[in-house]
Amino acid sequence: VGLTNFNTLSFYNEPDTAESFTYQGSWDYVTVGDKCSYWTAMARAAQDEFEKHDDLKDVLIMGPDSSRKLNQVSDSLVNCWIAKYAPDCVDAYTLHFYGYSDSNKRFYDEFFEEAVFAHNFYSGKPVYLTEYYAREKDIVVDESDAEASAYAWNDESGWKGSHASFYIGMANTGINGGFKWAYVGGRLIEPTSFFVGEGETASWYHPHSVESINRVKQAFYEESLLNQYVKEDSNVHDIHWTGDDIRAAAFTTEDGKDFSLVVEANEKSKDKTLNINLEKSLGGRDVYLYWFNHKWKLDGNAIIPQCQDVLKNVKDNITY
Repeated sequence: VGLTNFNTLSFYNEPDTAESFTYQGSWDYVTVGDKCSYWTAMARAAQDEFEKHDDLKDVLIMGPDSSRKLNQVSDSLVNCWIAKYAPDCVDAYTLHFYGYSDSNKRFYDEFFEEAVFAHNFYSGKPVYLTEYYAREKDIVVDESDAEASAYAWNDESGWKGSHASFYIGMANTGINGGFKWAYVGGRLIEPTSFFVGEGETASWYHPHSVESINRVKQAFYEESLLNQYVKEDSNVHDIHWTGDDIRAAAFTTEDGKDFSLVVEANEKSKDKTLNINLEKSLGGRDVYLYWFNHKWKLDGNAIIPQCQDVLKNVKDNITY
């Protein structure tokens, strides 16, 4: 159609989930015959077309946005079939993770193990999670009180499945990137569109009232810090830590000028002292500390948590 200002292409959402051959009863991708080989043929046709245009030769084919378990291997699934028989038809793999245990809990340990498997299984190509989500499934304390809706910090899943834990888990297992799914309706307390989550269908697009817009969720504060200070296209660094109830990931911006360290601690554990040893000295730079906890006071203006402390003249060690 004449577009040249894009650098990636994928087609169809979750092509392995269509259980019906009727439009109304399936996802986007429906075909008779071998859906895996047909998806591959489309990808190769697109590649051939791109090669004819100088402006499009560098476009990457991403796919196929599989929704099955990250560690599930079956020739009936498009992503597994491609990895086994036609890895040349994609430049990167895209997968989804929503937690798959029988109790439908989104737990960090499960996610970490499956992410390690995916990174190894799809070796040689980048792996992105183009949808993920951290929350217990529709556990509501009081239907009339949106603030009481259980999110990632109830006793069952809080430490085991927060948004920060997904950032850390993806970084430390070799996943190249993650994009939390936002364009949904229903009872989702969505940090990046913080007026969603009061049982209003599709309120991402059409908030039903001014009150719903102004009701900031706690999730906003966690997600806003992560989005603000872990920049897109950051590089991940190897990191080691000791001690229970703590986890971390380290990032630098693409140009290498700025450094971000994400540390998550279990709020049920005792206070901790952080001792951070850096392989490369910061050369006397200042380090700015931001933090969030789940007693944070909600603010209708949705202000990102501000800097809480500054460590001056940091070289190769941080203690706090």
